[in-house]
Amino acid sequence: MHLDIISPDKKIFSGEATYVGVPGIDGSLGILNGHAPMISTLKKGEILVRTSDGEETLAINGGVLEVLKDKVIILAE
Repeated sequence: MHLDIISPDKKIFSGEATYVGVPGIDGSLGILNGHAPMISTLKKGEILVRTSDGEETLAINGGVLEVLKDKVIILAE
């Protein structure tokens, strides 16, 4: 799936991911390829991004997540 993580200052990540873990306001969410469309508010925590090259974590202070057909957009604070 294609993942874009965007902050007010710049685009933090743009590329293909196999898994995205986010701190949802009501609990942790895990997004895999083919996930149902959704929108969620995010709280302070870490985003886990797994790619074919490995994984990385990114700290956020909150934001919004949108999942569309094999595309994830995170607007992070």
